[in-house]
Amino acid sequence: MQKFCRQGSCLTRGRTGYIGRFLAHHIHTNNLASTLRLVDKQLPQLASLAPEHEEACSSNFLQADASREQSQARIYDLPAGADGAKREFDYVFNCGGETRFSQEDEVYRVRSYQLSMTVGKEAAKRG
Repeated sequence: MQKFCRQGSCLTRGRTGYIGRFLAHHIHTNNLASTLRLVDKQLPQLASLAPEHEEACSSNFLQADASREQSQARIYDLPAGADGAKREFDYVFNCGGETRFSQEDEVYRVRSYQLSMTVGKEAAKRG
């Protein structure tokens, strides 16, 4: 994993979930990304994160609902580079979804399928 994100910018969606918190912690702790943005609709303070996972959120967290198309610009837009050039994320990790058992089909459709489709389409659109 160390060579994978080195010097690249990473967007991690689903940051407060089980997989997302460990992935974000690994990237942050090992300084594997030049820019790291962690996105989740749940605030880190409400996610019962262990202290070692809280550090990655301190300056990298953005609260947004990634299943909504209206949120995509705020999630994906990066400030221009030092030379004024437009920047895009090099890597996008979608760790979001609904894992609780016995939810209505609509809950799974919105929180897993629609989320994955919206995030994937935006990433593809931006190259």
